[in-house]
Amino acid sequence: MKFEVKNKILSRQLAKACNNEELSVPKLLEMIERTYNDFDKAAKLNFRTSKILEEELQEKETQLLKILNSHR
Repeated sequence: MKFEVKNKILSRQLAKACNNEELSVPKLLEMIERTYNDFDKAAKLNFRTSKILEEELQEKETQLLKILNSHR
């Protein structure tokens, strides 16, 4: 069974889920769910990282403003 999809990940998942020209829906759904879970983990990690960087930048800005104000 050949599927024409533009998304590379989905295309690979469909290819792996096909055995002897028959689509295994449970296998496909498992792979899709794993991909979504991986995406969610990455998104949470990216959010956490950006939050930490934001806090560090705010801290540096506060330090710089204190230094600047002390020289006035």
